[in-house]
Amino acid sequence: MAIPIYKRTALSNSSWQRGLPRASPTSSAAGVPWPAIGSPPIPHRFRRGAPRPVAPADGFSTEHKRTAFLSILLAVCATQTFAESERTQPGELNAAPIYRRAGSLLRQLPDDFQQRANAIIENGWQDKDEDLKALLNVNQDAIQEFLGATRLAECQFVTPGAQKDYTTPSPDYTKEVSVAKLALMQGRLYEREQNFDATQERYLAVLRFAHHLGGQRESILLGKLMEIIVRRLVLAPLAEYVQRGRFDADRGQHLLKSLLSLHEQQKGLEGAFREERELRQNTLRRMFEEKAKQTGRYDKTFYQALYRALDALEEEYAGYLLAGVKANNLEAYVEKLGQLKREVKREAGSLQVKLEMLVTGKKPPTLVAKMLIVSSMPPDERVVSRYYVFRTELSVVIVGTAMKLFELQNGRSPERLEELVPRYLPEVPQDPFNNWQPLRYAKGVTGWVVYSFGPDRQDNQGKQRYQESPSKTGDIVFISSSVQERETREEVRR
Repeated sequence: MAIPIYKRTALSNSSWQRGLPRASPTSSAAGVPWPAIGSPPIPHRFRRGAPRPVAPADGFSTEHKRTAFLSILLAVCATQTFAESERTQPGELNAAPIYRRAGSLLRQLPDDFQQRANAIIENGWQDKDEDLKALLNVNQDAIQEFLGATRLAECQFVTPGAQKDYTTPSPDYTKEVSVAKLALMQGRLYEREQNFDATQERYLAVLRFAHHLGGQRESILLGKLMEIIVRRLVLAPLAEYVQRGRFDADRGQHLLKSLLSLHEQQKGLEGAFREERELRQNTLRRMFEEKAKQTGRYDKTFYQALYRALDALEEEYAGYLLAGVKANNLEAYVEKLGQLKREVKREAGSLQVKLEMLVTGKKPPTLVAKMLIVSSMPPDERVVSRYYVFRTELSVVIVGTAMKLFELQNGRSPERLEELVPRYLPEVPQDPFNNWQPLRYAKGVTGWVVYSFGPDRQDNQGKQRYQESPSKTGDIVFISSSVQERETREEVRR
């Protein structure tokens, strides 16, 4: 029997679009006065000088794409949670127990809540949604607890503890995400009622919750995945709010500074993949030791040699992986892993590691180590691509907000995005899908569009929108209101 290093599952495109997996958190800017527009720009991390990316090559069959990304996503369905600490440091409150309390206050959610909530968040309130207003009233305590938690700087759902592997239960964020959806529904209702201060407060609160999720120091990859899900929920109504110019100069300034702060504080994927490596190593060692105890045939020399070989290979391939993640270009990593796969198949005749190999030592430890690496090292193209998509989606909304504020204060649109620097932006954000060049800007008679090339790395001039689909074609865009209205009319006519 092959060693089950990873369990497999699948995350459908529709699940990502709906905002939650099928089976079922930022340093807050609140209360901190924002510097006036025109003051020295805040620090930033928009990347520059990265190597030219190339579209990742697909060097693996589906059979061997046992990614850590997919395996850890199973934990979203878990009902167990880690112990939570009320304080992380003396005098510094942890937002996580408050989020948990908000989730425990949920009341009377209908069976179709997720579907109807997503529709309201995406499209706004309709006449047929009037009955759900009572749901907001019933869950007002949960929403208020949630809003309070988003204003705290520290949030850690998991207390660091003993050594962990893939059998260790992970946090379940289902209830907290449901409260976030209620807050977004309330924000949409406030927008309909033209209470734009409250609208903006709700949208920024959910963005801070997403940032909290992405800042976890344990179960890091799961936290990053949930950050992507929650952020994509809020960016659609936020983009529409900005497109419609729902703010005056003061409110727009606060929104822009908040978004820039959140972008600056984002953490990358490197920590997540380092944690994945630790989990993978601990899982393998636990399985080896358990089997040795069962059979009574523990060969200390064999296992010591195997561990040394595994550590060396892990170090080598983790270096390729992390370099590819930083550059949004996994081609070298995938090619290197493909070469190892072909080498193993040539030497062993199979890519599967049998338990008897680890007990009898029939295969050399260096070969077994290579087989384990091939079976367990994740290609990770999908999680890296999604990570850069969600970063870029925030970038275009930031530039769109800066554009709207520029128009409000200058009575015209800028001719080039560089006009926004440094008064509105520290610099023009760079496009991870276009060799880290600045985002593109196209200005026409009826409006303008800011866009990224998107995962297909093709310039569609902002005319074809990126869709989370198998083809993954189109640009990641922010369009001005007039263009939005024209496109809507054209879609209706079609």
